[in-house]
Amino acid sequence: SLGNVSFSLTEEIDPIGIDSSNLSIADVNYVKSEVLGLISVNSPTLNPVNVSLNSIAGLASSLPGDSAAITPMMFTVFNNFPTITEFSSVTVANGVVNITVTNGLGIDLDTVIIQLFDRQSSTIISNDTIVSAFTAGSQVVHPINLNGRTVSNLLRIDVAGHTNGGVVDSFSTRYLATEASFGSPFEVSSAVAQVPSFSDVDLSDNIGIDVDAGEQIDSASLSSGTLSLIITNFTALNATLDISLPGLRNSGVPYTITQPITAGQTVNLNNALSGYTIVPQGDSLPFNVTMSIPGSGSSLIPVNMNDSFAVDASISNLNFASVSGILPSTEVTVNTPNQTLDIPDGFNNISFVSALLTLTVENGVDLPGNLICTLYADNGNQLEVTGLIDARGTELSKISTITNADVADFLNPLPELISINGTISFGDSSPHTITATDSVFASVSIYAPLHVKVDNATINDLDIEREEIEQNDIDKITDHFKEGRFIYTVQSHLPLGVTAIITMGPDSAALYTNPALVLDTFYASPAPVDPLTGITNSVYETIGEIYIDSTDIEILKNEILFIRPILILNSSDTAGVLLTGNDYFTIQGRVEVDYTIDGDF
Repeated sequence: SLGNVSFSLTEEIDPIGIDSSNLSIADVNYVKSEVLGLISVNSPTLNPVNVSLNSIAGLASSLPGDSAAITPMMFTVFNNFPTITEFSSVTVANGVVNITVTNGLGIDLDTVIIQLFDRQSSTIISNDTIVSAFTAGSQVVHPINLNGRTVSNLLRIDVAGHTNGGVVDSFSTRYLATEASFGSPFEVSSAVAQVPSFSDVDLSDNIGIDVDAGEQIDSASLSSGTLSLIITNFTALNATLDISLPGLRNSGVPYTITQPITAGQTVNLNNALSGYTIVPQGDSLPFNVTMSIPGSGSSLIPVNMNDSFAVDASISNLNFASVSGILPSTEVTVNTPNQTLDIPDGFNNISFVSALLTLTVENGVDLPGNLICTLYADNGNQLEVTGLIDARGTELSKISTITNADVADFLNPLPELISINGTISFGDSSPHTITATDSVFASVSIYAPLHVKVDNATINDLDIEREEIEQNDIDKITDHFKEGRFIYTVQSHLPLGVTAIITMGPDSAALYTNPALVLDTFYASPAPVDPLTGITNSVYETIGEIYIDSTDIEILKNEILFIRPILILNSSDTAGVLLTGNDYFTIQGRVEVDYTIDGDF
């Protein structure tokens, strides 16, 4: 019997993992700085300073009855204000000081000059002339624009006036009053001052994630990554930063931190992100940063509008344990080295009429795939195999089967080596999840039922049988041998002609090169086949005999006898024949011997 009459090859392809580049993204960087800008400081109010008429040198001469004669003249009054406690020095960007002068002298003034003087720097801040009449008992408010001027906390108001003289009563109660008040808002570009609290500063921003058009990360579990925060306070003010990353979560809780930062301090923070989950909003990751500055209270501190706070944050070395979303297409390589084919004995002269290739892919990736690979044979042929691979979905893996029935020509003539090269492209435009442990397993099988064209194929490698021969009285057979015959019956259930040769001998190895006895030739014509299926449906049987001489019979003197069959499959027609597991070829025979009977027998 020919046994399982099919030709098959199975090749396991090494597991293919997901490219690590598909499980990482570029670093996410957030850089933000905020200057203080114009600073509102507390506006000081200076109490009025009164100068009595009697103290103005040379202006009045006392008369009886608490009256006085006023000398026509130009006079000047110097009013030193108390030290301002709200600042020691300011450079004003937006502010005025309103100078109020009250004429309680009892006489009219026809010219008034108001001068604001900085006692610390000995500089005139403003010198203005009021030419209109300043009647007795009236009050004038004169605003002085301080924009661009640097002012200390030691100020003086100088008021110069001219009178044409006259007589005043109530001399002892006459005065000239000055008052200064700073308007609101009072904004400075720099100062040493009491700084009130600032409104909360919003430094929030959405930071883009590096994904290509058409891609989308819905969520990603991190196997590694680092959040680095560098917060620098370039001011003399203490502050507190509230930082929240709603798209960076640990067990569902967004990352948040409240970080105080003192004047002039730099804070470095690093957080390992293994186990965190990134949940972007679209293609960006929100950084919510709010800064509160409580101010300096009653302390005087130096500030400048260009003083700043800086936040430098980065999420780096991001590698995903898993990622869900609309993922980029990825391509993996299928590459197997040369696979040696174990060609059965006698198949060198057989060509296949049909064969089937089956590629089984166990996809452990939640992405559908498209396979394109080529099989190369050392007979010069190549075969392209393409097919779709299902995503694993909610299962651990999904098996897809790709077949190709055009394999017969690829296998003719039968190659000794086959290699496989190609790619699997994963991905589509729908949401999926992949993990770092996802992989693809595959195997390639070629199965060829023996629908073959035969060109006198010799099958040498059939089983050798071993027979034991009882040696008692064997000489009586061999020594008195006259003539003999090997009478045989051949039965063939094969759809093509078969020629058989039987070799015998005491040495099994010598059967291939120097057998002791050769019995040939046994022949059977093709057995009948079913016209519809082409499969043999009955047995061809022939009976014959082969002459044995006295030399041949000597082989029976071996206690152990090895018997080796050789089959020659005769050529088929061009359409080929179909062999099945039920086909067989048998030889049954017996030896008949004629003896010479004499007195010694």
